[in-house]
Amino acid sequence: MEVRASSQQFIERNDEERVSMWVDQICENNQQIGFLRLLEQTKDVDPIDFVAKVKASQSRIQLAVGDEDVLASSKQVERLNKELGLETYVLQYEGCGHAVMNENPRQWRKDVLAFLNGA
Repeated sequence: MEVRASSQQFIERNDEERVSMWVDQICENNQQIGFLRLLEQTKDVDPIDFVAKVKASQSRIQLAVGDEDVLASSKQVERLNKELGLETYVLQYEGCGHAVMNENPRQWRKDVLAFLNGA
């Protein structure tokens, strides 16, 4: 099974060597033990209970999604936004897959800073 988390535009904008280095870096920084620990921490987490806890926190939340994301579609992120029912902002990034912060880092950083500064 192949999981494509990067958009075609990201791959086309970057040469093969850069994309390969990016993938290698992700693999180096996300070892199997890290994935296992993450799964262990979340295995008993009920998604509905998680949403309830986030709702109870009354936090401001900004959600980001790439319009080519195959792991979490724009529709799924919009549904999450609706379920949270908080002061939530959804930003959709054109031409990005799941790794928005890697595929469009300047715009993502600008948007995060604006959100943190109350914009």
